[in-house]
Amino acid sequence: MAPENKWRRKTNEWLLRYAPAEAVAAAGVVLIAWLVFRWSHNRVMAALAGSATEMTAFYAVIWIRDRHDSKRRRAAKLILEFLPAGVFNACIVRPYLLYAVPLHVGNFGVGVLIAKVLADVCFYVLAIPMYELTKRTTTLPQA
Repeated sequence: MAPENKWRRKTNEWLLRYAPAEAVAAAGVVLIAWLVFRWSHNRVMAALAGSATEMTAFYAVIWIRDRHDSKRRRAAKLILEFLPAGVFNACIVRPYLLYAVPLHVGNFGVGVLIAKVLADVCFYVLAIPMYELTKRTTTLPQA
């Protein structure tokens, strides 16, 4: 297989896996961060609420999409695939960007969306290699 075909196939696979979860998470983060900011006028609270909403929505969609696996196997795959990227992203990158980027963009909602995309790039640099590893790991619990 030509290298460009391999990358095209991999990119399509990653898009099919992550795009639905990202769509739900994007809607959630923009809506909740905007609502919390409108209600509280507190950027920190909006950033934290947006981060929590986005993570919950993202992982819920991934959990549901992997329903063909047992709960134990799903949990093991999610931990292996997302724990390193998720902890770094949730504790440092995403809250900082959700706070800082809207300060530099005229529209709060647009700033949150830009921050989300930047945080996602950082997240996937770690998550995609771990996903590829989980596909090769046969020792994950089956039942």
